[in-house]
Amino acid sequence: MARRVCPFWVGYGHDRVKDYWQAFSPMQNISEQAPPTVVMLGTEDNLVPVETARKYKRLMEAEGARCDLHLYDGQKHGFFNFANTDNYNRTVADMDRFLDSLGYLDRRKAFSTPERDKLWLRVPTENPDLLTCPLKVL
Repeated sequence: MARRVCPFWVGYGHDRVKDYWQAFSPMQNISEQAPPTVVMLGTEDNLVPVETARKYKRLMEAEGARCDLHLYDGQKHGFFNFANTDNYNRTVADMDRFLDSLGYLDRRKAFSTPERDKLWLRVPTENPDLLTCPLKVL
């Protein structure tokens, strides 16, 4: 089956917001004042093409704004939902590292088991090392 790839400006629900989509589109509102952004995307996402995320990262960085792009090989749209605990834990750990780098989290507390249990949903995992894996920013 061929993969349908829509241009970034004609995505899901576009017909409902076609008169004002540019006002809230991240791609259309990039500036040096843009907040630091983290994008987590599966390489097999059928709704958001990887090239769109790469373009967003390039445009953000060209303006001097931070954009961390995490690509998860072979994953589809919504891959980090709670149903898949390994992916969920991996993306929560990546998100925590991003927030910690901005000073929003104390990583030492966020990554200790008692604090994590208080702050996060309890997610059983077969691989607790996912929570301390090195950050990979593309």
